[in-house]
Amino acid sequence: EIMPSLVGSEMCIRDSCKEILNGMWDGKSELDNNKKFPVGTIQYLIGLQYSYLKDVDHMMEYFNPALENLAGTPYEEDIRRIMTNLHVG
Repeated sequence: EIMPSLVGSEMCIRDSCKEILNGMWDGKSELDNNKKFPVGTIQYLIGLQYSYLKDVDHMMEYFNPALENLAGTPYEEDIRRIMTNLHVG
């Protein structure tokens, strides 16, 4: 009984984060340095949700650009740790 509500919550979080991301950036244009961190943070959060589901393909769709946008931050270290734990890269 508890699992369906948790899965629904994760989907809601992912969808909300995707809406935020789409409002911040069109996904195509080059990011200004002042937008890299906020966009990368949302990409990280979406990838993190997919990592909980062990959905590596979707996770990496968001983690790959997040690694670039969050280079040199603790988030980069966390992404790499998660990838290692899931045997990616």
